[in-house]
Amino acid sequence: MTNRIKKIVFMITAAAIAASMLGGCGGTGGNTVIKIGYVTDKSTINEHIESFESTHKGVKIIPVEWEYDPNTFSAMVENGTLPDIYDTHFTEVQKLIDEGYAADITQELKDYNLFNRINDFMMENISKNGKVYFVPRTVYSMGLYINVHLFQEAGLVDENGIPIAPDSFEELRQTAKLIKERTGKCGFVFPTTDRYGGWYFTVLAWNYGVHFVEEDNGEMKASFDTPECADALRLLQYMKWKDGSLQTETDVSNDDVFAMIGKNEAAMTFAQNVQLDNAVKSGLIVPQNIGLAKMPRGPAGRVSMVGGGYYGINPNITDEKKRIAFEWLMYDKGYTADRDAEKELEQMENSYREKYEKNDGVIGITGMQLWNDSAANSSFEDELIARYSNVNPDYVSSFNNASDVEYRLEEPVCTQELYKILDECILRALEDPNADCDAIIAEANQKFQTSLLDYEN
Repeated sequence: MTNRIKKIVFMITAAAIAASMLGGCGGTGGNTVIKIGYVTDKSTINEHIESFESTHKGVKIIPVEWEYDPNTFSAMVENGTLPDIYDTHFTEVQKLIDEGYAADITQELKDYNLFNRINDFMMENISKNGKVYFVPRTVYSMGLYINVHLFQEAGLVDENGIPIAPDSFEELRQTAKLIKERTGKCGFVFPTTDRYGGWYFTVLAWNYGVHFVEEDNGEMKASFDTPECADALRLLQYMKWKDGSLQTETDVSNDDVFAMIGKNEAAMTFAQNVQLDNAVKSGLIVPQNIGLAKMPRGPAGRVSMVGGGYYGINPNITDEKKRIAFEWLMYDKGYTADRDAEKELEQMENSYREKYEKNDGVIGITGMQLWNDSAANSSFEDELIARYSNVNPDYVSSFNNASDVEYRLEEPVCTQELYKILDECILRALEDPNADCDAIIAEANQKFQTSLLDYEN
């Protein structure tokens, strides 16, 4: 074992001594069933279960079929069918906390020395009145994808050959126009179907100062019938009809977007790290051609979306069962001293090496992280990312090192329905060069209010 790994092993083991005292190798004194309702790696879950159960006599870990559904969640809590551990989305956690649907795990996080290690942005989202209710699972943030090949072909690179990413949406428009003129390829591609267009459009509109939903005397009100929202839509309309720099097709799916990117038929789009990882895995794009910049700024600032998920524990189980459930979650995710710390670090390195050798995704795009820099293995993982990176770090440094971005969660109510309505707005603007964007947005705002929000209030 290298001195570097020995040092980190010591730090992890020392930090987790309290964890070994919570359950250690002793049994629970009875038959306790823990139902886990979260997506996990099926190739390792059975091994983890067998190992955990061998040191926790009388405990049975049972995976169950589960997918978070806000329409059935409360009923599952009330009728006792909610798994003991479940996963959910960023946008749901404050609602679940307010409704009492998540167990308080503040002390458990402190016992595992994780309380002060959670990213500040995420901690704010999962806590209330000094108590914490969720464990971070995944995180993504959105940026501007740069097709390195097309930027180089268009001469939009610095003296070192690094693509010059647009810093504002006005610059994005000009850059897209130049790429179209110099290469004949689409400068900027924007999806319009399957709610992806609406998803991306909320981020675009945020940068123009738009708030889609606001609370008024306890009621949710649609609030995007504004000149700023129409201007955001008009940007896409002008890029299509005045500049010719947007895609020529009107119906464009997310798969179409990455197919165009992969074939070097489009130079820019919005993207987040998980999408790019999946696109590389599926062979749509190659890591060497990936550039990722921070979101361009708009008239109202530089705003991007952050999302992901969390783990929660059923609030209706006993304290003893909660303790075991939390201990299992920590064990399964590698946060406890019950598992061999040296082995964990070696497995982490093997995982990065295998991913690099098989070209099985992207290594080197970081952005927002689950944990802050005080987590014991963070610096070691940073070293692994640098060692096995399959993207040019200079091509993604704008995204990885962004410090002037305001991050927001998705809109809090009727989110998918809003995206569908916004899809329709984008389609109308891209189908007709004379379409009235102000009228389109006004109609959409009214539709969102009367057909959806009025039923939520």
